[in-house]
Amino acid sequence: DPAREGLRLAAAIGRVLIFLFLAYFIEMVLDYARIKIAAGDSRQVFRSLVGAARFVLSRPFGTVGLYYLLGLTGWAGFAAYLAVQSGFARTTSPGVIAGFLITQAFIAGRAWLRTAYLGAQQHYLESSPNA
Repeated sequence: DPAREGLRLAAAIGRVLIFLFLAYFIEMVLDYARIKIAAGDSRQVFRSLVGAARFVLSRPFGTVGLYYLLGLTGWAGFAAYLAVQSGFARTTSPGVIAGFLITQAFIAGRAWLRTAYLGAQQHYLESSPNA
């Protein structure tokens, strides 16, 4: 039955999207907890985790919006990397060297993006009242 197969596929895609949203949501809460631990020079990890969860749940649109906006930036960078990598042949020495340099730039860009994530989250956490 084609209609039933379409429904199964839609349900499977929905489950995957929900799982990914929850996984990244948990990662976001852990990021805020790490920031609270580092900024407060604290050893109270559980208290920081609970505080981070409260912070994220009290500001769901701001925290999730910031997180996924930076995520879209990462996906755009990845798409640009794939487009550049597929644009030339890597069978010559200059091609291999260019591929290596492009890959190194991509790795540096990923490190910058991770730093941008944590910096933006720290700024949002510190600029929010009652954080």
